[in-house]
Amino acid sequence: MSSTPRLHPSKRSRRGKRSWFSSTCRLLRAALHKAGLSSILECVFIDELFILRPRDISNCTYGYPYHGTSRAALRIFSDAFSNVTTIPQHIDAATNADLSFGGSPILPTMLLGTIAIHNYLDTTTIEDIRTHNQARLRMLLEPDDIGHTPERSPVPSHWRLHNINYLTTLTHYRDQDVVHCLRDGFPQLETIPSGNLFPRAPNPKLARGDKSSMQFSDRDASAITHYLLRTPPTDPEMRKAVITDVLDECSKGKALGPFPLSQWKSHCKFCSPVFPIRQSDKIRLISNYSYRIKGTGRYGKSGYCFNDFTTTYHKVSLPRLAHVALATSLLGDSTKYISRTDLEGAYRQVKMQPADTAYSAGIFLSESLQPSIVIPLVLTFGAVASVTNFLRVGELHAHFSRSLLFINAFSYLDDFFPIGPPELSASACSGIEFIMEYCTGARIKHSKDIPPASTNLLLGLIVDLSHGGFSISLDDSRRHRLISSLLDIKNNGGKVSSKLAGKLSFAAEAFLGKAGRGFIRSLIRSSLGLAVPDTTLTASIDSLLYILHNSNLFTRNLVTELRLSPQRLVCYADATGDGNIGIFSPARSSHAALYGLTSIGHYSGASKAHINLLELLAGSAAVHTLSRITTPGTAFIVLFLDNTVAESLIYTGSSASSQLNSAASPFWLDIAKLPVHNVFISRVTSSLNPADA
Repeated sequence: MSSTPRLHPSKRSRRGKRSWFSSTCRLLRAALHKAGLSSILECVFIDELFILRPRDISNCTYGYPYHGTSRAALRIFSDAFSNVTTIPQHIDAATNADLSFGGSPILPTMLLGTIAIHNYLDTTTIEDIRTHNQARLRMLLEPDDIGHTPERSPVPSHWRLHNINYLTTLTHYRDQDVVHCLRDGFPQLETIPSGNLFPRAPNPKLARGDKSSMQFSDRDASAITHYLLRTPPTDPEMRKAVITDVLDECSKGKALGPFPLSQWKSHCKFCSPVFPIRQSDKIRLISNYSYRIKGTGRYGKSGYCFNDFTTTYHKVSLPRLAHVALATSLLGDSTKYISRTDLEGAYRQVKMQPADTAYSAGIFLSESLQPSIVIPLVLTFGAVASVTNFLRVGELHAHFSRSLLFINAFSYLDDFFPIGPPELSASACSGIEFIMEYCTGARIKHSKDIPPASTNLLLGLIVDLSHGGFSISLDDSRRHRLISSLLDIKNNGGKVSSKLAGKLSFAAEAFLGKAGRGFIRSLIRSSLGLAVPDTTLTASIDSLLYILHNSNLFTRNLVTELRLSPQRLVCYADATGDGNIGIFSPARSSHAALYGLTSIGHYSGASKAHINLLELLAGSAAVHTLSRITTPGTAFIVLFLDNTVAESLIYTGSSASSQLNSAASPFWLDIAKLPVHNVFISRVTSSLNPADA
C-alpha cells in the first residue's frame, strides 16, 4: 500500500478534465443517491480526505436494533389483511400483498452507506480511496499524543485523544463526549450516558439511590469472605489465575493493591466478590456486582448490590447473525469474505471514572486463602455500566472505519469483523487495524486475529458466505462438547446445569426455524429445579443428540430466509376436536388449487391440549403436502392457522406445557428435511379460513 497520498491537481494543470478526486466524489454521491441515502448521509472531500458522514447527526442511527423480537421472527403480518371480509380477499392478500415480520434486523445508517458505495463503485476505486486516505491520515495525524496528554496522565494513557477529537468532529460522529470519557474515565455508578447512540429503553433501569447510599460494614466483608470460602474454584489452575491476574493488573497500573481485607476502610467504600470463569482460550476474572449484601435501613431484608446503583435510560443492542446476513444479502450474490479483529483486554483498555473506583473494589482469596482486596482503575467485567461504556468505544471505531475507509464494519464489544468482496478483504482487515493502532491508539490482540475467508468462525458459529449465501452451522469442537455433556447426563444421571442449557440454546441458532427449542426448554426447566418427568428429559436428550449427530440436516441459510424468494406458496390448515383435518392451498403457476380433508378418528371428551395438537398436525400436513409438488429449493411457505396456541407453538418452538412442548420440535425437525427454504406462520380467523374443517 502506498505511503504517499495522491496529489490534488490545480484546475490549470487539468486543462478542463475532471480530476480523479472530483470524479470519485461524484461516484460516491451517486451511490448514496441511488440507495436513497443522500438526504441522510453525505460524501465530502475535506482536508484532502474522502469522508462518508451524516448530514445531521441526530438522523443517524447506531448500534444494531431489532424491530420486534427474534421470538416472533417467523410470524408474518400485512396491513392488507385489515380490511379483508371474504375468503377470496384473504387468499388474494396472502398471495400477493407485501409481508412484514414480527421481528427483523435493522442496520446502522453508516453501514447502509458503505454497502451502497460497495454496490455502486468498482473494487479498484474503493481500494484506491482506502490507500489515499490512509496515506493522507498518516500526514495529518500524530502517531501518539505527545504534547496533548493532560497534566494528570490517565490510566490507561495509550489513547490518542488529539486524533480522536479531530476525527469525531471531521466525521460528524454523534458521541462527541467519548473523547472526554477516554481521558477522564467512564462512570460505573448512578446515571450511565449512552453518548446519544442508543434508543431510549421502554423500561429504563433505575438506580436504588446514589453512591452515598452504598453502605458497607465489617459484617458484609466477613460474609463475602465466607461466601468465597464456601464456593472456591475446584480447579487449582483457576485459583492460581485469580492471584496472577490481580498482580498483573496492579503491576500495569490498572488496579491498586492487593491489600489485606482488614484494611478495607482505608482504601475503599464498598466491596464485591471476585471469581474466575474459564473461557475457550483463557481464564477471566469477573466482579460479582450482583452479589447482595444484607443491607440496612430502608433496604431491609432484600439487601443490595453494586449494580443496583446504576441507572440506564437507553437500550443497548449488539449485532446478531441476522444483521450480518442482511448486510450480506444487500451486497449481492457474489461470495463475501469476513475476518475478525479483537481488542486486547477489552474493558481493561478503558479508564474508570476515579470517583467510582472506591466502590468497585473486589475481594478475592490469596494462595493461603486469606481475603484480600483489589481496587480496579479500569472498567471491570460484571458491571452493568461496562457494557454501555465499551459499546461506545466499539461504535467509535466502527464509525471511523466506515467513514474514512468505507469498510462494511460490524462491532461486537471487543470484536470487529468487516464483510465484503474478496478483492477488498485484505485492505478492510488492515484498515481496521490502522484505525485502531494508528488513529486512536487502541491495542489489538493479534494472536486472536482471524484472517479473511468465505468460511469463518463468527459469534461462536461457523458461517459460510459463499455464492451470496450466509449458511450457519456448529463448529465440530463445540458440537462434540455438547454431545459429550448430554451423553454424560444420559448415562451417568448427572444434573442439567444452567450453563449447559444456555450453550444448547445458543447452538439452536444454527438450526432451521425453531428446531430443538422445545427439547432445550425441557432441559432449561430441569436446570432451574422445576419438575420435568424423567421420560420427557430422556426423550429431549435423545432428540438433541440426534440433531447434533445430524446437524447437516438442519443448517440454515439466513440470506435465503431474509430474501423470501423466489416463490411464495400459501397454505391454510384447520382441525376439529373430533379428529377432522382440512388443508387448502390456492392455485399458483406451479400447481392447481389443493384441498384435502381427512379424519383420524373420534375422541370423546377431547382436551384443549388434544385440540391444539390436532391443529399443529393439520399445519404439518398442509406444509408436507404442498412441499411434495414444489421444485426443491425454489419456494418458501406461508402457513395460516386459526388456532393461536398452535401458531405460538410453531413460531416459538416450545411451550410451558410438557405435552405441547414435546410436539413443537418434531414439527421443525420434519420441516428441515423438506425441499423448501423456510416456513412462516400467520393467523387467520375461522370465518376466513378456506380449510375450515
